[in-house]
Amino acid sequence: MSAEERSHREHKRVRVLSFFMLIILLGSTAGFAFISYEQDRPPEAVTEGVEDTGNGWLLHWQGETFSLRASPSAVADVPVETSVTLQDYAGAALYVDAESEAIVTELDSTLGRYAGRFQPACYGSCERDLPELNCTSNLIVWNPSDENSVRQEEQCVFIDGDIRAVDAFIYRTFGVQ
Repeated sequence: MSAEERSHREHKRVRVLSFFMLIILLGSTAGFAFISYEQDRPPEAVTEGVEDTGNGWLLHWQGETFSLRASPSAVADVPVETSVTLQDYAGAALYVDAESEAIVTELDSTLGRYAGRFQPACYGSCERDLPELNCTSNLIVWNPSDENSVRQEEQCVFIDGDIRAVDAFIYRTFGVQ
C-alpha cells in the first residue's frame, strides 16, 4: 500500500468517524430537548368533582383523588344529618367501629388521609381487643341496616346501612352535595 493510498484511507476513516460522532451529538441534543420540553410542560389540570371510572367513582378534591363505590346521585336519597367537616378530623385521632373491612377501608382511604391517626375502636364496651370509646372522641360507628341514614351525636357519627350510606357521609364531609 502506497503512502498516498494509506493517507486517503485514513482521511476516509476520519470522515466516517466524524460523521458518526456528529450524528450522535445531534441525536443526543434533540433527545435532551424533547425530554426538557416534557418536564417543563405544566401538569394537566384535574378539575375538582366526581368522575365515573366504570367500576367506581373518583372524587377529585384539592389536588387529591379518592376512590369511592357510589356516585353522588346514587346517595342523594340518603339522609345525612351531620355538621362534621374535614377540618374536624384534620390532624386528630379518628376512630371507627365497623366490623366490615370494606367500610373501614373506604373510610381510611378518604378521611383517614387527613386524620392524625386512624384506628379501629368500639363504641361502648365490646369483646374485641380495641379501645372502648364514647362520643367525646371522633368516632364513626357503622351498623349494617336495610335503611341508609347518617346522624351525629356529639363527636360520634352513626352510619346505618350499606356502603352507600358511608359514601353519602364522605361526600357530605368533603362538601360534595
